[in-house]
Amino acid sequence: MKKVNCKKGDTKRCLPMGKPSNCFSGEAAPEIATQEREFDWCDTIDGVWTPPAFGDDILIKAGWTVRLGGAGCLETQIVRHLDVYGSLIISDPGLGKQAALRAQTIHVAAGRGYLEAGTIDLPISKGIVRIELYGNRYSAGRFGYGLETKYLAVLGTLNLVGKSAYSEAFRHDP
Repeated sequence: MKKVNCKKGDTKRCLPMGKPSNCFSGEAAPEIATQEREFDWCDTIDGVWTPPAFGDDILIKAGWTVRLGGAGCLETQIVRHLDVYGSLIISDPGLGKQAALRAQTIHVAAGRGYLEAGTIDLPISKGIVRIELYGNRYSAGRFGYGLETKYLAVLGTLNLVGKSAYSEAFRHDP
């Protein structure tokens, strides 16, 4: 995957980061963690992670597992771009609660990128999990993969497993 119109220093079509993170090539993930870590979205780890604020660009590095939906950490601010090269796990928030991941764009990277909300063994069954995309055609675009604004691009693994809140009596199996 190669975006040919992204040039170093091009701030009009690419994010201004030297080698723009939205210009993809066959190389490995742009950042691989030097140390594997597991932490909650709302945790603060000096020099490594702070809870993302409204409009931030977020990178979950390969080797990291970030959890959302745990005690006290049920929702995110609306972030601009979320790149998942590691793992983002959204847990069942519990009875009557809701966990919400909010972003303009979400990119789950090829290879090691992993986004999960529930598993076969532990489906989302008590609470509600929402993945909310924000933005419109006037939002700041992020070019790459032929996508611009408001997208969920999964090139890695997406695992969404839930259990119906309705009893068997209300199910329709054709």
